[in-house]
Amino acid sequence: MNKNSKEGELLECTLDHVAVPVVAGLVVGVCLVLLFAAISLSSFSSSGQNGFSTDKRNQFTLTLEGLKDHYLVGEKLDFALGIKGYGQECGTPNILIVNVKSGTTIYELYKHGSWSCTPSLNIVDETWTLKDLNALTSLTITEAGNYKVTGTYHGSETIKNIEVN
Repeated sequence: MNKNSKEGELLECTLDHVAVPVVAGLVVGVCLVLLFAAISLSSFSSSGQNGFSTDKRNQFTLTLEGLKDHYLVGEKLDFALGIKGYGQECGTPNILIVNVKSGTTIYELYKHGSWSCTPSLNIVDETWTLKDLNALTSLTITEAGNYKVTGTYHGSETIKNIEVN
């Protein structure tokens, strides 16, 4: 066996032992960079303009408390809109009462005025009575039929159908 051929095999063997860890290190490094980039982009895309996570913005559960299924013509309606959840606590809810057959809005209730609020997000647990929404003191429906009562607040909604005889 010739001396040059032994040195060539030894050099080849040494390069193989060095190349495998270097390539493996490069692959791991590239994977870490890609992982970091994916995490950064993911958190950036789920943030709103103000930096708050949009998946936690304005998530409310609404309930129509005390609203019965049946009323007599002229019977006083007395109920409230419950709001629980997380989001911006400003402005007022809106309640619509619509005649299902004709599509006519019988009442639209909300607190009148202008509202300014900070963009902070809070835990909200409120109940808005009809009086809070500037409703008539004697809120009644004077025509028999089916009505849809809808409460809304910052994109959340609750609906209940009532019957008036």
